[in-house]
Amino acid sequence: MSSAASNPATPVTVPSVRAAKVRNGADPLVMVTAYDAPGARIASEAGVDLILVGDSLAMVVLGYDDTLQVTIDDMAHHTAAVARAKPHALIVGDLPWLSYHVSPEDTVRNAATLIRAGAEAVKLEGGTKRIPMIEALVDAEIPVMGHLGLTPQSVHAMGGFKVQAKSSDAAMVLVADAKALAHAGCFAIVLEGVPDEVARMVTDAVDVPTIGIGAGPHCDGQVLVYHDLLGLEDRTPAKFVRRYADLKAISKDPVTFSNAQGIRPDSGPMPMMIDMDDPEHFQRRKLVNRGFTPKRVREREQEIRDVCDGIIDRVIEKGECDFVWDIAAPLPLIMIGNDLGVAPEDREQLLEWSDAMLCALTGDPEHIGRASEAFAGYNDYAGRVIEDRTANPRDDLMSVLCHAEVDGDRLDQGSLIFESLLILIGGDETTRHVISGGGWQVLRDRDQWERLVADPTLDANAVEELLRFDSPVQFSRRILLEPFEIAGVPMETYIDWMKSCYFITITGHPAISVPCGFTPDGLPVGVQIIGRYRNEFGVLQLAKAFESATGVGRRKPNAVD
Repeated sequence: MSSAASNPATPVTVPSVRAAKVRNGADPLVMVTAYDAPGARIASEAGVDLILVGDSLAMVVLGYDDTLQVTIDDMAHHTAAVARAKPHALIVGDLPWLSYHVSPEDTVRNAATLIRAGAEAVKLEGGTKRIPMIEALVDAEIPVMGHLGLTPQSVHAMGGFKVQAKSSDAAMVLVADAKALAHAGCFAIVLEGVPDEVARMVTDAVDVPTIGIGAGPHCDGQVLVYHDLLGLEDRTPAKFVRRYADLKAISKDPVTFSNAQGIRPDSGPMPMMIDMDDPEHFQRRKLVNRGFTPKRVREREQEIRDVCDGIIDRVIEKGECDFVWDIAAPLPLIMIGNDLGVAPEDREQLLEWSDAMLCALTGDPEHIGRASEAFAGYNDYAGRVIEDRTANPRDDLMSVLCHAEVDGDRLDQGSLIFESLLILIGGDETTRHVISGGGWQVLRDRDQWERLVADPTLDANAVEELLRFDSPVQFSRRILLEPFEIAGVPMETYIDWMKSCYFITITGHPAISVPCGFTPDGLPVGVQIIGRYRNEFGVLQLAKAFESATGVGRRKPNAVD
């Protein structure tokens, strides 16, 4: 974290970044990419100075082979998601290919789209030929960050992703370009894929900070792609990328990290798939997935639409509603109830049982007592449904589970009850959460709400956005079974939070675990800090390792009492 973000509660500004030259005594800048609200929250709580909504999302998020496929609308969509997290870090939006190449007027218009979406500055690639565009942006009072060296939008002209400015002549051209960009009004310049000494020459030649990526240790800051930093995807990273964790491997490694001791720190394992490792977990998941395949969803589409129409009709008839209980709760309850063989008249009872068992997570003795009674009631009810579906199978998921086989054997009644209970509580609570919590976030952003009302084709993207914005998974634990290090630091000393598609708690030793619970300091839902050491947020430790390795910071984690 540089002096630009010395107080995480104080927003980082363009002037504070412009002033962050190391030779003048400033701490090096830290910039990380983010493409959605959870990623922005993590980066902001980690204390980074700048969040780049980079066109790299084309490759690491959208699956393209290069950055040329994303449009200004794609960039605006992801910029808005980042902005809704309200990070303290300065948000920089990448202008994608062909959005600033035609004319200064086009450049300003496209940059304004990103600013309206929530960016506080824009970045563009190229040297002196971009001066008219930069000057037009500055005249429009839009802050501009430059980008020199390996410019990914010029991948075809460069003949691939290759180190640039290797000759003395090319190095002098790069220095001249940097001076021109700074003179035109760029408040910072990214240097990508250039030799260390060339980056030093550029940094010495300009009065605005340089931010390196594959440009050595002599820049005024460093930037890395979020997914490269944390090892969240399979793409082979560039040689200069140092990964500080491999979260994807961790999520698939039952030898080192296990679910089989139970995903909750305060209870043991239960006979259901989330408390199992592969291959047992995969076998159980395959059974449940049969009720949620794309084909199965298509077959039930009209049923789902009819349920939604009925819910809305009842709300209209009442003239008012409690959004959570009248809309968000009934939809998953009805659909899950149908899948579990629950009679319509028993749905309210099912909801009471589900909520009572969820309330036990508070640890309150009264809630635990209610949860025990609820489980006993559900156990008896599900047992009768299982008996009926075993004898008289129907077109529902409970019938599938009752007649499915794993390694030639059917699931016993206890396993059937717990798997159906997981579907009930997990499906009901998570879907209710994402509908109500995500809907609330959309309503807070009136511009996004009006866009959805005006253009129904955005609905599919909106669902993905709600899932990203309000993670419905509250917490999950994996037990460390084998020695493991993050950035060279043993996990037993340096417990870390990691975020991939959900939050993972990793407990390394009984002496340094704490009871499961929510933190009271405004972190996202489900985040609790476990371990002897912590900083503002989980992957902050990884950010600190990144800073240390690149020479942009030399601080140790803060001890927690």
